[in-house]
Amino acid sequence: MCYIVGLERASFDNKTVSFEEHCKQEHNMWHYLYFIVLIRVKDPTEFTGPESYVHSMIKVRLIFDWLLMLLMLVV
Repeated sequence: MCYIVGLERASFDNKTVSFEEHCKQEHNMWHYLYFIVLIRVKDPTEFTGPESYVHSMIKVRLIFDWLLMLLMLVV
């Protein structure tokens, strides 16, 4: 299962992108974690637009709840 969008392996049958490619390249969960760590250590005055948005979501804990759910699915 792709833990980012919740798609099962069967959803990728007869598609141009394989399930493995999707999970490793398009929705690598570790890239999401690294991005959140970047947001936590970066100076807020240096944020890009997307970084500012994610930072605001982190402040209200929406991102952490989502990430926690993903990590629980992996284990």
